[in-house]
Amino acid sequence: MLIDSCFPVKGIGTVALGIVQQGTVKVHQPLVFLPSGKISEVKSIQVQDEDVREAEQSSRVGLSLKSLEPEDVGKGDFAVEEKFASASRVEAQVALTKFYKGSFDTVQFFVLSGLKFVPSKARKSADGYEIELGASMCLREGEAACLFVPEAMPRVIGSAKVLRVLG
Repeated sequence: MLIDSCFPVKGIGTVALGIVQQGTVKVHQPLVFLPSGKISEVKSIQVQDEDVREAEQSSRVGLSLKSLEPEDVGKGDFAVEEKFASASRVEAQVALTKFYKGSFDTVQFFVLSGLKFVPSKARKSADGYEIELGASMCLREGEAACLFVPEAMPRVIGSAKVLRVLG
């Protein structure tokens, strides 16, 4: 689930709002919040101001969370099952736009995925590029991310498809 806001509600506790991007979220399900790694249990779920026991993919939800403070979760964080991990280094297949004329190996660029973007650098590897992320992000194998340089024209310089999460 991609989180877009998190705040305290008197009498309820911490509430996170977001969109279920994959799978199902259920009441009493433990979730890991990435990149912080904090773990919480879902106390209750609301969809369109109605209490529900579970929410499916593409649902906009409000989750009441146990043992979590609003400052532990930020905009663009992910709530996932325990089997996922955040990435700080990935190997990716990079496709640059035909309009980008700079050198990809030497430029500092940003990787955009979900609502987060982090400064990054790349170096050539056997299967594509090894991208060193300036901060941890929730990236999985097969996922695509946007690459951009704020100073360049056009700003979007290409895309990266994650081949492997290296760390």
